[in-house]
Amino acid sequence: MKRLSFVIAATCFSPAAFAADLQRSAPPVPPPVESSGWVWFGEGTLGLQSAMVKPKEADDLYFAPYVEVGGKVAFQPAFSRFGAQVDLQYSGLDVRWISPGLKGSGAAGDIRGIAHLSWLYSDQLKLGAFAGLQQDYLIGKSTGGSSGRLDITSWRAGVEGLYTSSPSTTWFAHVAYLDPWREADETDSFTDGSNAVWGGQIGASVDHRFAAAWKAGASVEYTWLQIRGAGHLSVLDLGGKLEHELGVVPGTLAVNAAWRPAFASGDGASRTENTFGLGLRYTYRFGAPETSAATTLLRY
Repeated sequence: MKRLSFVIAATCFSPAAFAADLQRSAPPVPPPVESSGWVWFGEGTLGLQSAMVKPKEADDLYFAPYVEVGGKVAFQPAFSRFGAQVDLQYSGLDVRWISPGLKGSGAAGDIRGIAHLSWLYSDQLKLGAFAGLQQDYLIGKSTGGSSGRLDITSWRAGVEGLYTSSPSTTWFAHVAYLDPWREADETDSFTDGSNAVWGGQIGASVDHRFAAAWKAGASVEYTWLQIRGAGHLSVLDLGGKLEHELGVVPGTLAVNAAWRPAFASGDGASRTENTFGLGLRYTYRFGAPETSAATTLLRY
């Protein structure tokens, strides 16, 4: 059950063109890229997030603030419909941030790296496949001096896509296979060659620009892990955001909220947790502007 609780925590921790101004003429269309050129674009993000966990059996609400930093870079050659994208993201916290009077110290977080291969079907539709690794870690030290560390490395792979249904609305979707294949601590490590833990994930989201500098978004994601012979874990992640282009300072600032009910069973017992998230995220876009599916980043 100890390992199952950590998996719950790791999983829960674990996001168009401008509206036309009818009073002015449309902006000129940028000239096409030469056939020998490459189009590149991406974004960097910095966020301050919070996770508030409410176990079903307890009355207390546990508050955990954490930071996140990440980036995405994509390439779309003008001479081919195939492109590539690379993502790297880190999120983590110091356990002393949870409560100043907390006995003990430590840290928790995750590091994720994902590589994408995309295919541009049209100016509106982009399809892709992805694969990558994520490492979740938990480091603890009690007031008595004893310490411990637990790492779970998982690989994931799947298919994805995005569809620009209008100049102001873009839809995203993905399906993934998850496999936490290696666990290590300070005294022991093993590789799960029997594939005793495996799972999947399916998700969808939408972004809609309702004003020149404002965008709203919503997302839903369902994750399940099957622990063979021991139980299972399922998490539903519902999210929303409101994003504003700063204007004076390059980039956008978004307020995001999430609700993640999770249910786990194993070792003859079951556990239910509700996690609520609220945060701020700054995003800086660079490279080619987002004018079509070709220059829109894949979301997973």
